Amino acid sequence: MAESNSPSPASRSAAVTLRECGGHCAADAALLCKWKRARMQVRLCTDPDEPRLVEQVFDVGRGVLAQGQMSPWEVARQSAQLLLDTAADPVLPLHWRSLCLDHLHIPLQELARCADDAARLQQLAELRWRLATCAPSVQD
Repeated sequence: MAESNSPSPASRSAAVTLRECGGHCAADAALLCKWKRARMQVRLCTDPDEPRLVEQVFDVGRGVLAQGQMSPWEVARQSAQLLLDTAADPVLPLHWRSLCLDHLHIPLQELARCADDAARLQQLAELRWRLATCAPSVQD
């Protein structure tokens, strides 16, 4: 079955958010805004021929950590959630969803290192369960 190239209503709404990021993030630190924008570009697959967008999310996330704006757990959790959501979106090209799955081990490893209490262990287990049960099929 051919994949649809038309954006879903949610994707169109998120695209509007991406364009408005400059005003929305004015109160945030510039690096946090850059990280939000990079995540949005990955989620919307704004440039499907640019796999370095995923690496950019990780690079900017490391900068957010270095500035102490977020905890390692939160950066890794949001990154893992982003990659899972993107990989499970059947509207996006299969190669993009596969790219996200290929990089998912990075935030999951960080989450495993940071899981120091029962609540975090439970969140990690839920993400792993979601990966095991909801990942897109190659036949999509």
